[in-house]
Amino acid sequence: MMKTTIERLDETTLKLDVEVPENVLQGAFDQTLVMMGRELNLPGFRPGKVPPQAVLARLGREAVVSETIRVHLDDWYRAAVIGAGVRPVSQPEIEFPEGDAASAGVRFQAKIEVPAQPKLPELATLEVDKPNIPGLQTYVDQVMEATLRGAGTLKDTGAAAKQGDEVVVDFRCLVDGEEVSGAAATGYQARIGDGRLLGELEEAIIGTAAGTELEVPVTFPDDHPMEQLSGKAATFVLNVRSVQELVLPELTDDVAKQVSEYQTAAELTDNITGSITERLEGEISGIFRGNAVAALAEAAELTEPEALVQGRQQELYAGLKQQLGQSGLTVEQYLDRSGRDSADLFAELEKSARDDLRRELSLLALAEQQGISIGEADLVQEITEHAQSTGQDVDASVAQVFNSGRADLLRGELLIQRAIDHLVATVKPKFVDLPTAEEAAAEAAANNEVPVVEPGSEADGDKIVAEESATEKTEA
Repeated sequence: MMKTTIERLDETTLKLDVEVPENVLQGAFDQTLVMMGRELNLPGFRPGKVPPQAVLARLGREAVVSETIRVHLDDWYRAAVIGAGVRPVSQPEIEFPEGDAASAGVRFQAKIEVPAQPKLPELATLEVDKPNIPGLQTYVDQVMEATLRGAGTLKDTGAAAKQGDEVVVDFRCLVDGEEVSGAAATGYQARIGDGRLLGELEEAIIGTAAGTELEVPVTFPDDHPMEQLSGKAATFVLNVRSVQELVLPELTDDVAKQVSEYQTAAELTDNITGSITERLEGEISGIFRGNAVAALAEAAELTEPEALVQGRQQELYAGLKQQLGQSGLTVEQYLDRSGRDSADLFAELEKSARDDLRRELSLLALAEQQGISIGEADLVQEITEHAQSTGQDVDASVAQVFNSGRADLLRGELLIQRAIDHLVATVKPKFVDLPTAEEAAAEAAANNEVPVVEPGSEADGDKIVAEESATEKTEA
C-alpha cells in the first residue's frame, strides 16, 4: 500500500506526497523486465524472447527503474488519489524530490486541482425514509407453501383451469403449417402462473377443462434466440390432458422431516421465519443506506466539475455498452426497444453522472470532516474476512492485494463505506411502508422504465419452457 500524505495549499489545490513501497516497485520492475524482453533484440536470443536477467545485464538497473516509473507512474498516481479520497479536476503536476534511493521505493509529489469543498448539512437534522419490515407472515406462508409442495398430492379438479392449477399438456408449434423441431412436448407439466409456458399459452389454457384442444397464435420477435421462430407468426396446437390442484399436507413433525433437514415443525417454521427476517432486514438496511446517501447529496451545497461529469458519463456509457454486449445487444438495439434516441440516452447518462458525483463528493467531504481514515490494519481485516468467507488462503490473499497495488483501490472503497456507516448512524430515520408490487410496477410504467433483458431469459417473454417435459427436454 502506498503512503500518501495530503497538504491543502488552498481551497481547491492539494499537494500529495506519495511513497511507492519497495514491494510494489519490485512487482512493477519485474513486469517491465518482461515487457522490455519482448521488445529488445540481443544476439543469441530469439526476437521477443530475451529473458529478464539478460535485459537487466544489458541495460542496467537504473535504466529499468526509469522505464518502470515511466510506465507505471500513471497507475500509481490514480491509485494514490482514489485511496486518499480525492477527485482531481485537472492533470497533476508531478515532481520527484531529490535524494531518494530508487532501490528502496519511489517517492513523488503531485500538485492537483480539486473541487471546492462541499458545504454539508447538519446530519442529525436529516430525516431519511427507512422502510418498515413488511408483512412477515405473508412471506413465511409463501416459503412454507413452496417447501410443503414436495409432500403435496395432485388431485383432479374436474373444473376449468385457473391460476395456480397444475396442468399436463401436449403441444407442438407450427410455422407456415410445418412443425418446428425443438418446440414440442408430450406430457409437459406446468403450474399456471409460474411462467414455464408462454404467456399466450397460459392465457389460453385458463378457463378450459381436461380434454380441450386449442390452437393458439403467437408472434415471435425478431431477436428470438431460436432462428426457426425469430420474427415468425406461429400456431401452437395444444391438448390439455389434465387439470389438477396440489393439495398440501398439514405441517407436522413427520412432514417437516420429509421436506427438510429439521426434526420438528417448530424448528422448520423458526428457520424459515429467521431466514426471511434476516433477508428483509438486510434489504431494508440497504435501502436506508441508499436513501441516506441521496439525502446527504441533495442537501449538500456543491457544484459538480464538468471535467469529472464528462469523465463519469463516458465511464457509464462504456459500462452500459459492455452490459448490453454480454446480453447480445447493441446500444442501437437497446434504444430501439426502449423507444428513445441517443440524445435521450446521453442526457440520462449525464444526469446519472452528476448524481453519482454529488453522492461521491459529499461522502468524501464527510470522511474528511469526521477524520475518517483507513489504515493498513483495516485493509488486512477486510481482506481476511473476505478470504475466510470464500475459503481462500488468508496470507496469500493479503500478499496478493498489497503486492499488486490494489490495496489503495480497496482503501478508497472502504473510506466511502465508513463514511456511509457514520452517515446512517447519525441521520434521523423516518419509518415508512414499502410500496406494494402493484404500486412499484405502476411507478415503473409511469417513469417509462425499460429494463435490459437477456434474450431467452424468463423475463424476455419468448421462452416456451424452462426445464424438461415428462418425455423430453424442450426449449424454444
